[in-house]
Amino acid sequence: MTILEFLSDAMLLQDDELNQRLLPPVYMRHLKKSELLIREEDMQTNVYFLMNGVLRGYFIDGEGADRYGQQQAYVGA
Repeated sequence: MTILEFLSDAMLLQDDELNQRLLPPVYMRHLKKSELLIREEDMQTNVYFLMNGVLRGYFIDGEGADRYGQQQAYVGA
């Protein structure tokens, strides 16, 4: 699946011209098993879309919490 196909499906964007304008700042990033996507100290200005695989995200607060993402899910911080 290409990024353009993913955007069209996941975000229901059917306007090809709009999709083409969105693409320049969009790029694919491949992670290996156990590689971190976001580190605690990183300031986030990105939006991530999980196109394949499973992602475990978590943060620690007073009670602790885990969040999980799955294939073709929106991931935000």
